[in-house]
Amino acid sequence: MTDPWYARLCAHAAARPDTTAWADDRRTLTYREWADIVTARAADFADACGRPVAIQTADPYLQWRDWLAAQAAGAIPVLFHTTLDAADTEALCRTHGIGRSAAAKPPAGAGFGILSSGSTGLPKLFWRRSHSWIDFFPIQNPLFALTSDSRLFFHGSLSFTGNLNACASVFWEGGALITTARKRPDAWWKVITDRDVTAMYLLPVKLRHLLHVAPSVYPRLHSLFAGSQALDRELVNAIQTCFPAATCTLYYGAGELNFITYCRLEEWQRNPGIVGRPFAGVRVRIAADGRIYVTTPYGVCGTETETTLGDLGAWTDDGMIRFLGRCDDVMNCAGHKCSLAHIESVLRSHSAVRDIAVFAVPDELRGEIPVAAFVSETAGTEEMRRIATVLPPLERPRRWYRYDELPLTDCSKVDYRLLRRRHRH
Repeated sequence: MTDPWYARLCAHAAARPDTTAWADDRRTLTYREWADIVTARAADFADACGRPVAIQTADPYLQWRDWLAAQAAGAIPVLFHTTLDAADTEALCRTHGIGRSAAAKPPAGAGFGILSSGSTGLPKLFWRRSHSWIDFFPIQNPLFALTSDSRLFFHGSLSFTGNLNACASVFWEGGALITTARKRPDAWWKVITDRDVTAMYLLPVKLRHLLHVAPSVYPRLHSLFAGSQALDRELVNAIQTCFPAATCTLYYGAGELNFITYCRLEEWQRNPGIVGRPFAGVRVRIAADGRIYVTTPYGVCGTETETTLGDLGAWTDDGMIRFLGRCDDVMNCAGHKCSLAHIESVLRSHSAVRDIAVFAVPDELRGEIPVAAFVSETAGTEEMRRIATVLPPLERPRRWYRYDELPLTDCSKVDYRLLRRRHRH
């Protein structure tokens, strides 16, 4: 067993055997115990050596155990979203030769597969070499203030690449991974305080839920890192108030390209909408049409040359990048192009709006129209219509749907695919 992840686990088990490696609602495990569990489980993947295997379970403990064990046995694990239906799962397995003999094979040297979020369509599967992450940890971890003493809280499925990377980066340092299956943000807060959490990875949508119920200041948090999209001043102020001692880092990235840019929370406050400067070793070019092109040695297999994801941006005077949305986030309404991300951003900035998703649906007269699903304790649909009058008439959502909470994918992202299906007519 020469896999780098397993070798690192064994090294931690030898150097810090009694240090907590994992804690959830049912168990607390040391690195010595984790090494024993993964070693025993690896025997179950022996027949899959050299081949990809699908792991599809909702339990992060089982996901993490099997992800490590499969690689220890020489297999190539792929964590599947549990929200994928049987037909979509079968289609991905068939296309990529998972679980059966097939012409399609992973690229040479692939250590594991990852899935895109699937928030707007069928997820895509990408193959990663282990060192595309491992070689980036010396850059990423100091910037995120992650050390061997970090006790990381995360929430949700490890099939979300952001969660998987966060766990892998703290594991690599020899820190502790802490989570809960409970859905209520007040239960998360109890875990955070009871388990003496010092680091946190949550996307803005979950940070917003957590800080909405946070009863007090938590000075023991040293590190918080999160995706920089869907931020607003209210959320930023709440983060700074609740976690006054934390190094707060915002990033822009994607599963297939890894981390691209970063900035500190204070920098975002001075210049809202930025996603920061490129990480060391990552080159970014913005074309005349606004598309962001990235050259990175830390991407998935097949992204060795300059790559674009269809995101739009612009350079600021001080060398930062301002995110301007995605090419496919542009709606054509009565011949006018409108940015759905911009509409969302404007509406989210209102204090009455706790969360919002704006998406396009077909319309016989205009081609497409914007509609919105929103979360608010104080505003109903009529108030939302009034709030939207700050937008030009064509950008104002035509229909409004009030939710207690917006539906999320396994990747903790708003499930636009589900929203469009629900509200297409």
